[in-house]
Amino acid sequence: MCLPVLQNLTSDLIAELAAHPGIVGVKEASGDITQISEIIEQTRDEDFAVFSGGDDAMTLPILALGGAGVITVTANVEPARFVALYERFCAGDYAGARDMHYELSPPLMRALFIDTNPIPVKQAVGMRGMASGPLRLPLDCMTEAAEAQLRRCSPAMTKIAICGGASGAWVQRLQTSSTMQTT
Repeated sequence: MCLPVLQNLTSDLIAELAAHPGIVGVKEASGDITQISEIIEQTRDEDFAVFSGGDDAMTLPILALGGAGVITVTANVEPARFVALYERFCAGDYAGARDMHYELSPPLMRALFIDTNPIPVKQAVGMRGMASGPLRLPLDCMTEAAEAQLRRCSPAMTKIAICGGASGAWVQRLQTSSTMQTT
């Protein structure tokens, strides 16, 4: 069972918890690379995994420190490229992994965190033409400016607008012309 803590735990406390046979890992989302390094260093002798989570741009640095993997948002939108980053790293192609990191990081990884999760990822998945489902209350649509930023971040994004909120869920595929077709 996975229990969310929703509070930053110190590296010393995580190291102590890592010794418990029922605790096998942590999704490290502090964003503090020093703390993450300390956690990995202090748990190296345990059967314990440290996963990147909370900011996908931290994936490559955490892997480089000895992290086990990632709990990712970005892979929902760009699975092949995100898996390529991980596989290149695991194969020892650090330059290739770094290239994939920079290909994904500046535009996409940052854009997926410009609004409350899961709003941007659902919007991006919909822009890719995949089923994303409606947002549930209290979540609502992205602003037009945020949507435009998200659309610019990936060449694979098509012109699809997805919204769900107090007015109910709706999906519209924007045509390249001025007409709109409801799907």
